[in-house]
This record gives sequence, structure tokens and C-alpha cells, in this order.
Amino acid sequence: MIRKIALAFLVVTLPACHSSSGPAALSTACDQRPVERNAVENARWSQCVNEKSSLLVELFGSTEFRVRKQPAPTAVSLQRYRGGTFLVPVTINDRLTLMFMVDSGATDVSIPADVVLTLMRTGTLKDDDFLGETTYTLADGSTVPSQAFRIRSLKVGDTLLENVVGGVTPTEGQPLLGQSFLGRFKSWSIDNREPVLVLEE
Repeated sequence: MIRKIALAFLVVTLPACHSSSGPAALSTACDQRPVERNAVENARWSQCVNEKSSLLVELFGSTEFRVRKQPAPTAVSLQRYRGGTFLVPVTINDRLTLMFMVDSGATDVSIPADVVLTLMRTGTLKDDDFLGETTYTLADGSTVPSQAFRIRSLKVGDTLLENVVGGVTPTEGQPLLGQSFLGRFKSWSIDNREPVLVLEE
């Protein structure tokens, strides 16, 4: 480990054979030698290439620096709802698409009882998906019992999450996109100008 750290330091501090900026492929750091260089400069150029090649291969198995690209954030259009809230289309278990209210204050994704029954009738929600009874605290401080269950998949835009915990709410309730979905992202935000929901994995 100490040897690898030392080698990495050498790769970073080893002078380039010609002017360059930032990490680059070896072909950029030690480019084709100009014809006007003399024998001494050519020898130094060859030494640079050989040293960088051997160090990069030993460290990374390649003579190129490879940068892991981060997935681009997903932006999904929102629909303005009453009270300054927003709705977003969500596909449940690859079968049913409904408008969910984005609610960061909800512990879990919440789905009305009639929708849960529909999912059961279509076979996308089974008895072994139910996780038992749980209790949710509402905004006014009151508590309500609910059945928790496993949602096999939730898709928002091009982003799909599997095995999301959901809770059953009364039939007249609004489906809520809560923290059991939102909390699984590195970050999420709402752009009020568009408006869009931005999800970053």
C-alpha cells in the first residue's frame, strides 16, 4: 500500500515532457517528439515516456488516466397542486401510473387503500409483500395505524427504484412520494421555476 501511494505521488509529480494542463493520457503528457530536438533532449523525452508508462501500468493497468463519470441527475416535470405542493407521475410495479404528491415530510411512500386493492387484483402486490402493521405520525401530531408493504418497483421519469417501503392510507387520501423513495438518492431538489423534480443518484 505504501509503495502504491509513493508511486501515485511520482506519477503526479513527474514532469511532463512538454507543456500540458491537468491529468491526461500518456500520449498527451509525452507527445511525439519535435524533430528539432537534439540528441540530449530526445534521450530525456524517451526516459519520460518509459518512466510514465511503467508507473501507470503498475498502478492502473493502463497508460491512461480513467475518470469515472457520475450519472447525470434526472429531471422530471412537476404539476403544481394546491397549497404550493407539486405532483409527479409515478409508475407502481410497472403496472399503474398515478400522480403522487412530493412530500419530504412523509416517512414512507403512501398509497390509498383502493389503489392497493387494485394492485392486489392485478397480481402485482402479493400477500408476502405485506410487512405488518406500523404507525405514522401526521402533521398535526396525531398517529394513525397502517399496513406497511413492499413496493416491488417505483419509476419516476427514467429512474426506477426497487423494494420501496409503502404504507396504506385511506381511500380518499392522495398518494405521497415520501422519504422511503426520496431518501435513497444522494440528493433531491425541486426547481420552482420549471418546475421539475431533480434526483441525483
